[in-house]
Amino acid sequence: VYRLDRRSHRAHLLAWDGQAAEINAPGEMPAWAELTGGGNALQEGLPIVIPDLAEVEQPNPVQRCLLEKGVRACLHIPLRWDGELQGALNLYSSTPTAFSAERVQVAQEIANLLAVALQQAHLKQLESQRRQESEMMRDVMASLASATDLNQTLEAILLNLHNVIDYDRASLYLVDENQRFVVAKKDVQEQQTSGRAFHEHNPLVDQMRLTRQPIIIPDIQSDPRFQDWPEVETVRGWLGAPLFVGEEMLGFLSLG
Repeated sequence: VYRLDRRSHRAHLLAWDGQAAEINAPGEMPAWAELTGGGNALQEGLPIVIPDLAEVEQPNPVQRCLLEKGVRACLHIPLRWDGELQGALNLYSSTPTAFSAERVQVAQEIANLLAVALQQAHLKQLESQRRQESEMMRDVMASLASATDLNQTLEAILLNLHNVIDYDRASLYLVDENQRFVVAKKDVQEQQTSGRAFHEHNPLVDQMRLTRQPIIIPDIQSDPRFQDWPEVETVRGWLGAPLFVGEEMLGFLSLG
């Protein structure tokens, strides 16, 4: 049973029986198209039957791996809920043409029940995650309320930030009297230090000021806007969140 990761278009293994887990290396997520044989049938709610892998003219890497393990026939059944493809039930056999129309129908009925069970588990997980995030946010607000000065407030933010967002490096930038953004407090791999760095007329800062929205960048190493930023040599993903009071941008939070 695989779940479709829509962002990466890869397959995440949820459960297996037999040698299905050996198709890919531990921790590796195979490409969805390779795992299911490609095509749009699953997207349309239709099963995919491959009677004999040995007769596939150009097998993909997953299919070649299956052949090496003695698999001949494949059956891919879509798992759908809310009208969208969420995963697949994959069945394999060492016997060519093992999956008759009757077997496909039975597998589809099982997949429909499985899809409902997975949806319920997913909803419970989301509910638990939201409840945990709410509790964390209450802790953050309590810490901020007990802070007596700006320095303690900034420390409280960074101390509690790890409980809400997973990151390796964080900095809080506040605007100074010369309208330059200055590092007010840093949390680098959970070791807090203080320092100063200036960002004047930076396009990222200008974008946050204009849109009043956070910015998410998957990989900053190829982004020229980070050329003069300090201590980002090892940072890949980045999130910037502006700090506004009314119409005035007082600073921003930088997470890497």
